[in-house]
Amino acid sequence: MGRGALGRALARALRAAGRAPRLLSGRGVRSAALKGVQLVILAVPDAALREVAEALAPELPRGCVVLHCAGARTTQELSALTPAGVSTGVLHPLVSFVRGARAELRGAAMVATGDRRALARARWLTRAVGARLVVAAPGVHGPRYHAAAALAANGAVGLAWAARALFVEQGLAPREADHALASLLSSVAHNLQQVGLPGALSGPILRGDAPAVRAHRAALRDAPIAASAYAGVAPAVLDCARAAGLGRAEARQVTAALRAPVTPRRRGG
Repeated sequence: MGRGALGRALARALRAAGRAPRLLSGRGVRSAALKGVQLVILAVPDAALREVAEALAPELPRGCVVLHCAGARTTQELSALTPAGVSTGVLHPLVSFVRGARAELRGAAMVATGDRRALARARWLTRAVGARLVVAAPGVHGPRYHAAAALAANGAVGLAWAARALFVEQGLAPREADHALASLLSSVAHNLQQVGLPGALSGPILRGDAPAVRAHRAALRDAPIAASAYAGVAPAVLDCARAAGLGRAEARQVTAALRAPVTPRRRGG
């Protein structure tokens, strides 16, 4: 239920796997369409979850499973279904859905919580679409979990936006800059997949190269958005570098380079 990007992607992936899902709107519950159903996936807006669950409660057979896909919400959103003998859970795909791009679910991680029957259905679904199920502890979903996902996904795009402006300023065409950044971020994702964290980190902070850090900050002194992004992410990079083996002396030098005042560039100079 839900004909947005996620609902359509799930339906498309299930059809490609030889299944025959019914893609319904989340705006209205149709009893005939729910007769004998064993699994309902709610890919509706977060704010609509409780309302949709309440409407579904009298329509679903006992033993049915309902999974919602909202990473910022818990199974409490589906509490109206429990008295009706319906199993509930959360299945959140760690996938970025954007207009104009077809989301790829094969190989994607889907984080699930719920009762035994709900987790069994979540496992069936992820296998059917070629995704990877990550079974998490109860209560993992919610604002803190969702903030982590947003920090990684939206944060990467925000940093790419700031970096793109610098690339374009240096002479790359916008589309060329997009391709260059996609290539770079793909290599980071590949390294993360291959060696995990903190091993996927590279760059001057990891090497303890304080002069390079000072040069970066000086080069960004007239680019406030990029300078702010650099300063904002640097503590996380430094913490990761320490975990990867950066020595104390080198870490102190990098910290000093990050805290040192940057002289504004003279106009006309």
